[in-house]
Amino acid sequence: MSSGSSPVQNAVQGAGLGASFGLLTFGAEQVVHWFLHHPNLRLVEIGQLVPFYLLFPALFGAVLCGIGVRGVTAGLWVWATLTMTVLAGHAYAGLGFAGVPMVVFGLLAFVVVLLFLTRTNDGMRWGALAGAFGYGVGALVVNEASLGMAFSGRRVVLNVALIIMGVALALGVGKGLERMEREPKAGVIAFLLALVLWGIRVVLPNPSNVDLPKQADKSFEGHPVVVVLVDGLRADKLGLFGSDIQTPFLDELGKDSYAFEDAYASSPWPREATASIFTGLSAELHGVDDENPLSPERRTFAEYYEDAGYVGALIVASSDYAPGSGLGQGMAYHAHVSGLAYEPALLATLDMLHIPVLSQRSHPGAERVTDKALEFVDSRTRDGWLLVVQYSDLLGGLDAPDALGEDAGFPPADAYTADLRYVDAQIGRLDEALPPDTWLVVAGTYGVSLGEHEAIETVEPSGAVWQENLRVPILIHRPRNLKPFTVLRNVRTSDVMPTLVNLIGQDMRVGTSGRRLEEVFGLNVANDSDMILSTSTWPVEDAASVRWEQYKLHHADGTFALYDIALDPGETEDLVDDLPNVAQRMSWALPGFERPVADEHSELREVLEERLDDGLDDPIDEESDDLAPGLP
Repeated sequence: MSSGSSPVQNAVQGAGLGASFGLLTFGAEQVVHWFLHHPNLRLVEIGQLVPFYLLFPALFGAVLCGIGVRGVTAGLWVWATLTMTVLAGHAYAGLGFAGVPMVVFGLLAFVVVLLFLTRTNDGMRWGALAGAFGYGVGALVVNEASLGMAFSGRRVVLNVALIIMGVALALGVGKGLERMEREPKAGVIAFLLALVLWGIRVVLPNPSNVDLPKQADKSFEGHPVVVVLVDGLRADKLGLFGSDIQTPFLDELGKDSYAFEDAYASSPWPREATASIFTGLSAELHGVDDENPLSPERRTFAEYYEDAGYVGALIVASSDYAPGSGLGQGMAYHAHVSGLAYEPALLATLDMLHIPVLSQRSHPGAERVTDKALEFVDSRTRDGWLLVVQYSDLLGGLDAPDALGEDAGFPPADAYTADLRYVDAQIGRLDEALPPDTWLVVAGTYGVSLGEHEAIETVEPSGAVWQENLRVPILIHRPRNLKPFTVLRNVRTSDVMPTLVNLIGQDMRVGTSGRRLEEVFGLNVANDSDMILSTSTWPVEDAASVRWEQYKLHHADGTFALYDIALDPGETEDLVDDLPNVAQRMSWALPGFERPVADEHSELREVLEERLDDGLDDPIDEESDDLAPGLP
């Protein structure tokens, strides 16, 4: 821009400068995400996002250059403003969930450096521009997408490394450009770099494309087994168990299956809860969380199937279960169905501004997941295969077809109803393609709140261990099942793993928290008194609940609450003061709480010794209060 240019000309050139930087930013995101093994965005998704990546920086460039900011300085400030814009949404969300995130400190330091560098020579300004690019792309893509918003030591180290790289890049580029006689144009260079990056992006294959596995061995004959896992599926929302919601397929399936109405997830969070289903271990034992994948030392039911000769396939919608999560152990095929494969940085800001773009986010619709599952089923020419399919449509932010109801947003129940009916229809569509001798298991991984405890962090004890977060259904359809029925006893979702292993005649070779569901094998089981533990690490780090008979005990921050679920399913009336012995007995199932052992001076031991000394043959009445006062 020459000094004689009019403000309008400057503004037009500035808009072009900004649009070039926006295109460069989006291209850099695309390429770096590919190196992070995130599936590519589809063309239609890119088309919806490109206008915003061009519009915002174009406006910034037009305003800055229109008021007289020129040359490299204009490019530097356009990049700074663009970076602040795309970070705004993440910073806004981070302030609400994890205090002040590290990226905010990095952003403030970045702005201060920019203010200083724009007062020096053009070479240093060019260096700052290069450094800003390095830090901006790194922070936006690697930091936000890979590590999430939570504060962690890894995050601190990564931010420091990014700042060092940015400064080094700034000094190196700045020093080199000081020797150039002619100042290069920032907009032209940004546009050329954008073309290079998008050219690379066009030829990059989709990391989620996986070749279908070979068939099972010809000599192997085993019934196909299909396991459908649904995030957010609640038992109290199925018509089979008394809900008003119409879920035609699941309701009919439940009538012809072993239907477990009171199954409890080991955690209210995705990876932890699902890892328990795969390993049979409770959440505090398998060690899986947002940062730690499933260890190869943990054995999954798929590995038992692999040993037996089955060919396994895992098809997932959520990135929580994508390759790298460790849940694909024992699977010959692990596909993450690409929808919006990652969340582009600008989407958080658009959400903050209430601009609806790409409502599906990282979870593709159930129809696309079912399409991928049917592709695997149709490729099977022999028996001996295992298929695990995971849906995430019930977690909010998704649009079910209009025919199934209007999505009013999350968390209202009418949106959940529409998405539940959508998932129900897709599971039915999958079932239609299955061979008649297929075992079909449908289970919720964990529940989802629809506003029952909206201010959950203010309720004592808290920790997302309420019924709506943990109580899920398990339906097991056995081929040629002659005696289906509903099971009323409390069970764990971790019971699915040993059940699936025994189902194909395999014996368990490692210990698990779960036990096989005996009803599936034709055995009658009384309503046993097993205590079922569920744990949560957020919003309270040590939150947990124990389910036993009709009671449920909550614990968090040293506080206990006891509820009678049969009479108070909404968990509103605390009974700890009324039933202290019950609460004490249930507390022994909590991590860190141990059942007291009677020593030689205890009243219990004295009573027992007295009876032995008297030679009494009568059995001890375990319900007697005078035997052990204060103990249940």
